Amino acid sequence: MTTLKTTKRNPEVKAKKLRRDGFATGVLYGREMDENIPLQFSAVDASRFIKSHKEGSQVILDFGDTKTSAIVKNIDYDAMKRQVMALDFQALVAGEAISTTVPVKLENEGAVNGVGKDAKLCAPSGLCMDANGVMYIGDTWNASIRKAVFE
Repeated sequence: MTTLKTTKRNPEVKAKKLRRDGFATGVLYGREMDENIPLQFSAVDASRFIKSHKEGSQVILDFGDTKTSAIVKNIDYDAMKRQVMALDFQALVAGEAISTTVPVKLENEGAVNGVGKDAKLCAPSGLCMDANGVMYIGDTWNASIRKAVFE
C-alpha cells in the first residue's frame, strides 16, 4: 500500500495561493472523525500519486506523527494547467461498509469490439463474479460474455 506524505492545512490560507506556492489541497473525512481535516500535499507528490492511483485506491496518509488508512474518493485535476487541484479521502474504519469506484480492465482477446480499454459493451444485461474476483458481464448485442478483472 502506498504512503502519501501530507500536512494539515491552515483553512485561513486560500487554496489558490497554496497551488501557486507548489501545493495541492485536499480533505480527509470519515464517520469516526469529529470534523473534516483540510490537507495540503507537495504538488510533485500529488502528481506522482495520481499517475498510479485512481479513485477507490487505498492509501496511508502520513501526517508525520500519525498515519491514517484511507481511500481516494475524488481527484480534481486541471488538464489545461496539468495540475492536481484537490485530493479527497475517506478515512477507513474496521467493519464499516463503504461505497467506492473500482477500476476494471476488460480482458477479451479476439472480442467483437477490441481488447482491454478498447473493448466496448453493447447492451450489457447481466453481471456475475466468481470466487477469484473475476467479473463476467453479459454483452447482449455482441452475443458474448465478457470477462473483466480489477486492476
